Amino acid sequence: MNTASGLTNLMEARGTYLLSQTDFTNTQPSISAVTPSNLTPLIGDTVTITSTITDVNASAVYLGYRTDVNVPFTKVLMYDDGAHNDGSSGDDIFGVDVIVADFLQYYIYAENNNIGAFSPARAEYEFYELIATYPTIAVGDLVINEIMASNETTVTDQDGEYDDWLELYNNSSETLSLDNLYLSDDQDDRLVWQFPAGLTIAPNSYLIVWCDKDEDQVGLHADIKFSASGESAILSYANGTIVENITFGEQTDDMGYARVPNGTGDFVIQSPTYAANNESLSIDEVTFNKYLKYYPNPTSNILTLKNASYNIETIEVYNVQGQLLFQKGYSNSNTVEIDFSSFAIGMYMVNINKSNVIKIARN
Repeated sequence: MNTASGLTNLMEARGTYLLSQTDFTNTQPSISAVTPSNLTPLIGDTVTITSTITDVNASAVYLGYRTDVNVPFTKVLMYDDGAHNDGSSGDDIFGVDVIVADFLQYYIYAENNNIGAFSPARAEYEFYELIATYPTIAVGDLVINEIMASNETTVTDQDGEYDDWLELYNNSSETLSLDNLYLSDDQDDRLVWQFPAGLTIAPNSYLIVWCDKDEDQVGLHADIKFSASGESAILSYANGTIVENITFGEQTDDMGYARVPNGTGDFVIQSPTYAANNESLSIDEVTFNKYLKYYPNPTSNILTLKNASYNIETIEVYNVQGQLLFQKGYSNSNTVEIDFSSFAIGMYMVNINKSNVIKIARN
């Protein structure tokens, strides 16, 4: 095999020269022990990323990270000052806090006055990754408590419209977050409408969702509408977790499809108990209503409730979304007054003794 004369000597000399240059002889910072403070974070958690950097001349250490694959990595300084969950100041452990979204992709870059180093070595093509999850509501803690699929005259939303509605009930003793939860009426598409971020429901409380496809209206208006001939109501998460999956048959105008006992029982068709206990239809309570008087309605400030034959023991006031705005207990009272002046103009449900519901307009 023929070779050009002197080529081997030339290339060896060239290699020796290049390897003698500072780009190849400078010592890179050593990056090790790249560690997140939490390997299984929840969405929205703050996670500390730490790393040990061995190089007394290291001038800067950075975390490169992103929470969206469609955006570039952001670089932020890491610190060895003892104030960033990084151990003690000057211990060569650098740290920084970041908030995790659905996921976190990240790498470390450290440099001295002459050269830098990455971990992983081929960042940003390679990177470390954390996958976040979100808390889910345990089955039975949050239930679909009542459905009205044919609301002709029962109750209106804040725009005066008789629309379908669904009542949720918190069976638990804890306030439940509805973050990441979806409502659907389609078994093949369970992610039709997502509850607004930050929405919660208090223990043993009710929440009304209007199922009218009027999302532009104020309040909770889902992008679904029930069929009075029967269909489904589903609460689920994007990860496939199903909290509730209720299938109902043909419904009767102005009748509720409700759990009895409240919150736990099977569904029955009965008179609606909007934002109230589904077991509130006994003869004694009907008699209570016979003697109940309330005025003025509409009211702009003080609402007076009177019952000459029965005590008024508790009062709860809900808006049309089923959110509790006022709650108070009474002892041996036949007359109570409630101040509506701080409430916005609209319709409200007043629940008396946790069983008798009346509609009051605030003008």
